[in-house]
Amino acid sequence: MTHRISVGKLFGSTDEINNLASQFNQMTTSLERKLTFEELTTHLAARFMNVSSSEIGDAIQDMLRRLGKII
Repeated sequence: MTHRISVGKLFGSTDEINNLASQFNQMTTSLERKLTFEELTTHLAARFMNVSSSEIGDAIQDMLRRLGKII
């Protein structure tokens, strides 16, 4: 579950609190992207370890399709 801070809607907020909230949200987004990429590379590594030579072309196409979705 991702927790986000609503920037500008904190009671008694100051510029510093809003800045920290923005930084937190940026870091959360960055970590989510990294996790998505790591999950993808794990899946692809497992797939290539178990693919036969006759299926390598399909596996490469699948890899490129999945990479295209997260870029």
